[in-house]
Amino acid sequence: VMHPHQAESDIELSLSVGDYVVVRKVFLNSFPLKERKWWPIQA
Repeated sequence: VMHPHQAESDIELSLSVGDYVVVRKVFLNSFPLKERKWWPIQA
């Protein structure tokens, strides 16, 4: 993670600089499946 993110709801992850996120699969609707939660791709 290059920029921190503070979760704004219980379905989001808080991320800190240096954290690792493993993208397991990206679906056609552009919602990637991460290790623990779903969130939309921001281009």
